Amino acid sequence: MRVVQKSIFDNTSYRLDNLTEALQNANEVVTTGKRINQISDDPVGMSSVMSLQSSLNQLTQLGRNINTGQSWLNAGETAAGDMQTMLVNLKTLALSMANGSEIAPDRANAAVQVQEDIKQMYDIANSQVNGMYLFAGTKGNVQPFKFDNTDTPTQVAYNGNQTGFAIKTGENSTMTVGFSGQDVFESQTVTIDSTNQNLDFKENGGAELTATIPAGTYTGSDLAQLVQNAMDTASAKGGIGATYHVSYDTDTKKFSIDDGGGANFQLLWNSGTHKDTNIGAEMGFNVSDESGANTYTSDNAAQWGIFNTLFNLRDALQNNDTAGISKSLSKLDDAANQMDNIISQIGYKGSALQAKTNIISDLNLSETKQQSTIQDADVVSAITNLQSKQIAYQAALASSSQIMKLSLVNYM
Repeated sequence: MRVVQKSIFDNTSYRLDNLTEALQNANEVVTTGKRINQISDDPVGMSSVMSLQSSLNQLTQLGRNINTGQSWLNAGETAAGDMQTMLVNLKTLALSMANGSEIAPDRANAAVQVQEDIKQMYDIANSQVNGMYLFAGTKGNVQPFKFDNTDTPTQVAYNGNQTGFAIKTGENSTMTVGFSGQDVFESQTVTIDSTNQNLDFKENGGAELTATIPAGTYTGSDLAQLVQNAMDTASAKGGIGATYHVSYDTDTKKFSIDDGGGANFQLLWNSGTHKDTNIGAEMGFNVSDESGANTYTSDNAAQWGIFNTLFNLRDALQNNDTAGISKSLSKLDDAANQMDNIISQIGYKGSALQAKTNIISDLNLSETKQQSTIQDADVVSAITNLQSKQIAYQAALASSSQIMKLSLVNYM
């Protein structure tokens, strides 16, 4: 059979191209340490590798989320611990100042100390973590608390929201690691006890009546109903039998007391028999007698919580008011217990995040190993294969060189 020179050249080039590609592939395996570098190397294996890589990327993101969550929890635990210590110390101070042997100048000095603690509490309430406000809910870029007066505040406004900052801890799970300032520093309930359960009043200038509210912890609406019942009872027993209506506005946080037009009544916050144990402050009324009317509305928003307790304690110390100082004792206990509950919740969440971290670490290790088993090359075998391809390529080059030199002249 006659073989033309062009066919010899084409066949030689084709074989060299195949050997060159095989050599390049073998070299890539040795260089990268992976037997699958592109989908054509092993379509099924590459699909598994890509799926595992996607899973590993998700685990990495969850790990970052958990690190963020732990930072928030650590900051919250530190803040709650500092506040708890401060509240316990203030309780000790209040107990000392409630003692009848203390004198007015000492209580005035204590009031200055409480004012400093209020400022410190304000700084904690506006503390930040990773550039975001810790107690602003999900409005992390908004300062959550602002005083009405920076020198001697009497009211505090909350500008955050009630939804705590949360992180994703799994495909379908989240964990709240931030805090709503309302949940920490404010309260939606008020505690009524022997120090603040009375309301003295007169009807049409008659005899003094006393409405006594049962001890307990109530929402604003519940308290309004109980005050109404107590006033109705007192009026039925010793007054004109008026029917009162007491309401609580959840927006303004103010109470309204109305006699239904049946009596011109007077609230005796300052001159009543139970002035030291009246409920006026808890309902937002100033501690001065009301002159007489058919309707009264709170002078201020009824605020229950840490700041309000400290404001009242400071004012009671400044006014040498031992009854007011005593009123603060149970509230300081409540606030310290609230901090203890927050610390406990943080501890539980911290443990849960640590468990998640351990699970993620184990999954990461397992899937990385599985990915390596599918994708990584046997280095010794890969080097041996590369050497074999190099020898074959060099032999082919030498053989091709000799063949391409042949012509008709060699046979003449």
